[in-house]
Amino acid sequence: MKIGVCSLFRNGSKTIDYFRSALNHQFGDDLAFTFSFLEGDSTDGTWPKLQTWAAEDQRVRLQKHDMGAVPDYDERVRC
Repeated sequence: MKIGVCSLFRNGSKTIDYFRSALNHQFGDDLAFTFSFLEGDSTDGTWPKLQTWAAEDQRVRLQKHDMGAVPDYDERVRC
């Protein structure tokens, strides 16, 4: 089975390990997925952490698209 997974992380280095674990737990090794990541102005090491994941897992493909900072991001996106 092949599935495309798209996700946006902004300063998400603390959540990447959980996200990775959840994907692997849900789908195991039977899943062939492409992981697309949009990066803009993270300042917490998000991109290097995703690069490490991609180096360790051949199913992961990263794409980096530099975007300008979203001035009111925190007001727009609330968890």
